[in-house]
Amino acid sequence: MEKNSAKVLNLWKEYYTDHLEHYRPYNPISQLTYMAALFNPGLCYCYILNLHQLEIEMIEGNVEEITGIKASELTIDRLISILSPHETDLLVQKEALVMDFYSRQTPKMALNYKLMYFFRFVDWNGRERTMMHQSIPLTLSKNGIIEHALSIHTDVSHFNVLKNDLVSFIGLNGSPSYFNCDPQTGGFDLNQTPQHEGKLTSLLSKREIEIIRLLAKGLKGNEIAKVLNLAVSTVRTHRKNMLNKSSSKNTAELVARCLIEGVLT
Repeated sequence: MEKNSAKVLNLWKEYYTDHLEHYRPYNPISQLTYMAALFNPGLCYCYILNLHQLEIEMIEGNVEEITGIKASELTIDRLISILSPHETDLLVQKEALVMDFYSRQTPKMALNYKLMYFFRFVDWNGRERTMMHQSIPLTLSKNGIIEHALSIHTDVSHFNVLKNDLVSFIGLNGSPSYFNCDPQTGGFDLNQTPQHEGKLTSLLSKREIEIIRLLAKGLKGNEIAKVLNLAVSTVRTHRKNMLNKSSSKNTAELVARCLIEGVLT
């Protein structure tokens, strides 16, 4: 049987590594990892991946606490190998979608997008962890292939309702965003409706943000009503309004969207 991590590594090698002629190390800015950690709602670690070698060039944060692997011993192969076969198959689908999305961007536009999705694994204590993966290209080769990418993995297990296997592309510098893209469609849907980052933050009221924080922790409507001293019907109305505002099908998508836009940080 093919080693689980090889499925992902071979995909990356075919799309990135085989098209990068030269190895160039990335000169990290000292504040880069510090700034990355400031905007994450939980334990996290970040690393720079060199796609020519498929090697981690720099890693900082709560690596061992989350993965059980020392930072000095972590490789991209070991990182993928802690996933179950099911999660690895999902990761292949997600990364194939990512590649299709970036292949449709000009080199200049590729640097204007951050991608985000979730994955799960069982740690050394037998606890299932839900991780939020965020990644942004840092450099491109002369032929427009991504050479270095900054990735941030954040433990969001405390948001108990997250069961989202969709991928979002967050536009930077005024570029439109594409939320909740389905990786099982085989590629990026050209009919996906673009939206703008930050829209949801401005639409939600203070009370709605209070409710979504409690929903994210897995509280039921009657429990939220008791905590906030509201009628259960009022909580239901707020939830329905938030789903409409975010174009979400369920609470899991709503929580994911709020994480993407920084509502829950």
